[in-house]
Amino acid sequence: MHSVLDSTIDVSTIDIDHSAPIQNTSTNQHTAPIEKPRTVDPKCVLGFFFKPIKIKFNENVHQAPPKDPVCKFKLGGHKEKCHLGDQQGAVSDHLSSSYLERKHGEKFAKLQVIDKKQGLFGKTIAETQISIDEIIQNGTCSRNWYKLEKKDVIVGEVLLEVEYQKAPDN
Repeated sequence: MHSVLDSTIDVSTIDIDHSAPIQNTSTNQHTAPIEKPRTVDPKCVLGFFFKPIKIKFNENVHQAPPKDPVCKFKLGGHKEKCHLGDQQGAVSDHLSSSYLERKHGEKFAKLQVIDKKQGLFGKTIAETQISIDEIIQNGTCSRNWYKLEKKDVIVGEVLLEVEYQKAPDN
């Protein structure tokens, strides 16, 4: 009785056609075409609408929910504020948004969540950075959750809808 291990193959006599394409013979594997990442010329001025939809805080980290949460967005040297519904983070009837322009190829926008009931300028509750490149790669409108941090501790998350377009000529 001969086993497979008893036979040897002389690989020097095998002729391989290197010009033939490699074929996937697996029947349960689907390969999608590779898409090029979306890019925008950094010199192109883009307008971004930042719209906070909902905010959630971790109960074990944040003792009391903010009474009047406000989102402060910063892109380059420009800042905008908008309100964020009620203290439970529910969607309000009139969601506001912030419009900022990327004029100098900035890579990140900054978001600070403050509580306006905590003094004249409000108390910073949490903050995060939003990657402009990721927004562009996701398409002209995206809705994502972003982790909110305070002193390197994740204290919650915010659902943001971000839309961008070429800014109107000034």
